[in-house]
Amino acid sequence: MIEVAIFAPEELQKERLDICDKCEFYKESFGITICELCGCYMKMKVKIKQLVCPKGKW
Repeated sequence: MIEVAIFAPEELQKERLDICDKCEFYKESFGITICELCGCYMKMKVKIKQLVCPKGKW
């Protein structure tokens, strides 16, 4: 059986959030972090291995 990994490793998730934290489109409001460019909830988006930054930063 072939197993497909959907979730990014925790280290990769942290690297992605660190990049986002320095980005001009990354905004936090009421404890929710979003990308103003794509509208995604970033704490969830960084967990999905196949998803990418719309600016190509990760």
